[in-house]
Amino acid sequence: MAKLDKKGYGQVEPNHLAGQKSGAIYAMLPADNSLDVVENGMFMKYDYAAGECNLDGNGEDMLVFSEVKLYDPTHSYKDFALKKADSVDGKIYPRLMLTFPGDHFTTNLVDLTSPKGSRKGKFLTVQDGILTEQGSDPGEGMVWQVAMETTLADGQPAVKVIRVR
Repeated sequence: MAKLDKKGYGQVEPNHLAGQKSGAIYAMLPADNSLDVVENGMFMKYDYAAGECNLDGNGEDMLVFSEVKLYDPTHSYKDFALKKADSVDGKIYPRLMLTFPGDHFTTNLVDLTSPKGSRKGKFLTVQDGILTEQGSDPGEGMVWQVAMETTLADGQPAVKVIRVR
């Protein structure tokens, strides 16, 4: 598999995310200490019992959609990620958003096997924190589908995905 060709870090353009309206946003737990970088567009679990956000703990996968903070006027969204090296206390505090069927967003942080031009309709599931292309039967649990191939505001290739279950 190959991640979508991107420059910099993952980006999210929130086309319709019900969590923004419903307040289903979680940001009080630090990320698993083994993670040095957390990118927008990743998926993590808000594992309250473990006291951390992680990739493989208990809980539902939630979309990482942290506030983009750019302090250099020459930087853009592709230059933003939460990095342990930039934090004050050596911890990363990502903002996670609960997603619902019907939610859709545009991102460049996906792992696809299909060639460009044939990705529409492909199913995706979360594997190691990344939306990853599956076969014709995506199985149980959270499933996303590529709605269209597009670009981000900075011209990078991206896909618009919709949660189908």
